[in-house]
Amino acid sequence: MTRSIAIVGAGVLGCTAALLAARRGWRVTLLDRAPRAWSGASASGEGKVHLGLVYALGDAATQRHILGGALSFARVLETAVGRPLPWSRLAGEPFRMVVMPDSLLPVEALAERYAALDALLRAEHPGAAYLGAPLPRLHEPVVVADPATGLPALDVAERAVHPARLRAIVLEAIEREPTIRVLTGRRVLAIDDDVDGVAVRHTAEESDDRDDAGASPAGASTTLRADAALLCAWESQAALHADPQAAPLSLRFKTALTIPAAAIDTDRCRTMTLVVGPYGDVVRRDDSVYASWYPAGRLVHEQGLAPSAEARAQVGAIDAAHPTVDEQLAALTAIGALPPLRPGGRERVSIAGGWIVAEGDRDIDRADSGLHDRHGDVLAVRGRVLSPRNWKFSTAPLAAERAVAALGALLDGEAAA
Repeated sequence: MTRSIAIVGAGVLGCTAALLAARRGWRVTLLDRAPRAWSGASASGEGKVHLGLVYALGDAATQRHILGGALSFARVLETAVGRPLPWSRLAGEPFRMVVMPDSLLPVEALAERYAALDALLRAEHPGAAYLGAPLPRLHEPVVVADPATGLPALDVAERAVHPARLRAIVLEAIEREPTIRVLTGRRVLAIDDDVDGVAVRHTAEESDDRDDAGASPAGASTTLRADAALLCAWESQAALHADPQAAPLSLRFKTALTIPAAAIDTDRCRTMTLVVGPYGDVVRRDDSVYASWYPAGRLVHEQGLAPSAEARAQVGAIDAAHPTVDEQLAALTAIGALPPLRPGGRERVSIAGGWIVAEGDRDIDRADSGLHDRHGDVLAVRGRVLSPRNWKFSTAPLAAERAVAALGALLDGEAAA
């Protein structure tokens, strides 16, 4: 008997899970609130496939989780898509970690932590590959002076993939797969589990006139039946999982800029992360530059199981005229991380954003913040509803692989019983 699976959330996590489930011969319905798949945080971030270096203040579990996710990133996506992927075209140049004057770790301490990560790589992942190439080390052990900013820096192996190009490859594979049905513009109201499977109640987002308590308008919902469900939603996953014991999460909405190559001298840009603390990133691509300055780009920071209605309204009003565009450009230019825009370049800059979800409350400007820890590897189970608690782009493929495997084991166990 062919199994039917509902997957809620069509970002990198849900799309990867959908393809892996289809490879098992399951019929998949993939639902997402947005009008198109892979359009939230998965599309608007820098696309960095983290090796754990940014999480230098995190604990050992964080280092192992982030490193393991990065080293499996290419393998899992190639398994999902069903073919080798052109990583040399998808991934950009290696990052430079530029250490800010008020960094939470001085450059010497940061170099020590990077050396410890290198030791972890050698001990637990000998002969590792990363984005289609061998990975002999995570960083160069020599501190350099970054000429653009004048600050000390460490060159590392981390790279960012181009989210739009990876998205196109994954969605093309989904379109070719006859056992996957995609329903976008659908807001999931509830996922109910019973002896016969799961019922996913959803409504068209365009008709969303719910009140602040989340009530659905009478008669507006549709129910989808399936044998089981994977809950791969991003910022609303915890609320949909309906765990009365769930602790509030840190929900931050961060914007970033896309600067087309015509608007800036890309030869004067270098891919870098400003560390360690609430700073930013610059990612040079062949067609554009991604730029983000966290103090201006973070528009929301609240605690909860899902963003408030007020927060959603705030981020829904973002457009290219938003004042944080100029604030981020000014901050990064003042540091030297970006050169000035070409004449008329400001009109070409676009802004987008996505939710950052994590455990903890204090922001990353404090060394004791729980946001420096990213354990992941947690699979919340409620009957036949499985929720991979991932919330990182670079570890999402591995989380999807493990969730699909766990769902298969669950269903096989029930069939055997």
